[in-house]
Amino acid sequence: GTFKTGAEIRNESIVSNVLGEMLNKAIPVSGYQSVFYNKGASRLVSTVFTNYSYYLKHFSVSAGMQLVGSESFGSSWNYGVDISMQLIQSFKTYISFNKATRYPTFTDLYYIGPTNVGNPNLMPEEAETIEIGIKGKTEISRFNASVFHRKGSNIIDWVKYQTDETWTTTNYTSLITNGFEANLSLNVTSIVPLVKNVFISYSFLNSEKDEDQLLSYYTMDYIKTKVSGGVKHNIFKNLSASWLVLWQDRAGTYTDFVTNNEINYSPFVLVDLNIKLKYSAKSQIYSIRVITT
Repeated sequence: GTFKTGAEIRNESIVSNVLGEMLNKAIPVSGYQSVFYNKGASRLVSTVFTNYSYYLKHFSVSAGMQLVGSESFGSSWNYGVDISMQLIQSFKTYISFNKATRYPTFTDLYYIGPTNVGNPNLMPEEAETIEIGIKGKTEISRFNASVFHRKGSNIIDWVKYQTDETWTTTNYTSLITNGFEANLSLNVTSIVPLVKNVFISYSFLNSEKDEDQLLSYYTMDYIKTKVSGGVKHNIFKNLSASWLVLWQDRAGTYTDFVTNNEINYSPFVLVDLNIKLKYSAKSQIYSIRVITT
């Protein structure tokens, strides 16, 4: 097996006229006369980590732990475990567990604008994820599929009530996300000489947060269902084409600025055609792309 350990110290800082707290002494803006930054913020983040990996012919395991700390947010433990096993010659299955911590950005903490106000009292968000999947490949195909469950706490998001005009950042107590993804790619040149590749993919996400009347700017605005498929094929000699058809359904709402009502996103279809001509003498590639919805 392989054992690794290490440490890291980094300083994150910003000077601005918008983000941060008032500085005791203004900082001149490089390249400008009589222009100064009057706000700023900084935080020292230290990390200590260790991980271990062990490999056998048909089995592998990797595990690690990480202690992250800062004066602003205290310390927290993160961890990760990945286990994979080869079922048959061309297929393997895996399972992973991990816990991660994300600090609020300086924008989340300090930004103040006409419609957005940050929150300097934000706490780091944490998430625990478990994922189970399978991967496989043959001479003409590649396939993978996975399901995951993520439980987040103190999730950072910009929120407001529908009657409010200002978005502000807050920590959600809980956010549960479940998802599924599958991809299949086929190299069918040996069967259909003009066709190089055919692929199809599907993904689904579902997130549930604490019950409240708050509108979410990011957390509950996500691509819920996406189905895509495509083909790459030759047309004539050095002329080839690739097609992509995408159907997408987005969760969440947007604000109609005429009525001030929240409107659900509508699903849509996108068709992308890319035609390429390769001039072999100079190995140049000319491309024409058409996208329509």
